[in-house]
Amino acid sequence: MGAGPELAVAGSRRIRGDIVDLVMEMDRPTPRFPAHVEELVEKAKGYANAAISENTRDAYAKDLRHFSVWCQRNGSSPCPRGTNIGPYIGACAAGDPKRGLPSLSVATIERCLSGLAWNFTQRGQLMDRADQHISIMLAGIRRKHVKPPRQKEGGRWLQPRRDDRHRSATI
Repeated sequence: MGAGPELAVAGSRRIRGDIVDLVMEMDRPTPRFPAHVEELVEKAKGYANAAISENTRDAYAKDLRHFSVWCQRNGSSPCPRGTNIGPYIGACAAGDPKRGLPSLSVATIERCLSGLAWNFTQRGQLMDRADQHISIMLAGIRRKHVKPPRQKEGGRWLQPRRDDRHRSATI
């Protein structure tokens, strides 16, 4: 057995050579596409970036960070299961008076859900907003936190505009 490590495993010289070749290939530059294909790739990246606005992308990233911090604080993993999302949106609706966090509006919670769904989809994970944990929580939040629509002041609309009076007189 004094022949060295090459004899320890049958064919190890071949395996060792394959590993060395693999490591040597890692130092070689990756093959580039032809120039016209590179241009198409850059155009495709531009179209993908234009799919949503930068402000929306920033808001969605903020939603994912908020959800991740909430999961970490509550000892769960930030994955798109309804059993995580349901309590999260419930916590958003309730707020946290101890930490001085107000409750979020229904519209903000729905935007957060859109942001989470988009982020998870970009990572190849599915977040089903129709999941019963999510839909039941959201329906309860809508019902409990509903605000009546704002009434517009009717002062201006009670009096016809000057050109409307003129039209009605000439018709």
